Amino acid sequence: MKKISTFMAAVFVGYGLNAHAFNINTGNSNANQGIKTSSKVAGASIEASINDKIKKENCAFADSKTDNKTTCDLDKIIKYLVDWKKGLESTIANDVDVHIEASADKNDLAWKRVSFVQDKMRAKLSYWDWYTHKTTANADKMKIWVDVKN
Repeated sequence: MKKISTFMAAVFVGYGLNAHAFNINTGNSNANQGIKTSSKVAGASIEASINDKIKKENCAFADSKTDNKTTCDLDKIIKYLVDWKKGLESTIANDVDVHIEASADKNDLAWKRVSFVQDKMRAKLSYWDWYTHKTTANADKMKIWVDVKN
């Protein structure tokens, strides 16, 4: 049911997204404001849906020494992002940022981990904006999220 309601919300605001993406002026300032608002609502909804799905994968690195083995299926996450990318390309794809945060006990290992994840994803999501974050505060954790801007 949640998928249906998310789909219906996307259909409902589709006109608003397309009008906003192509800078269509309806000639009515209230309508134009409605288009901008619907675009923001749709972007927030899409962002939340993508990030919830990624978070459920519970990604981390397999142990404290590895830079290329994860506890989750990165290919599954990448496929999910690719599927969303196809839908976003026609509306707000230029305003989607992908963030990758990797943690390790040492800075150099954290950067290797970030690079590993980023390189895997770039092959399929090459032109989105990328932001990488490393930390030494969260053991072997990994976090991937998107930021949809309108």
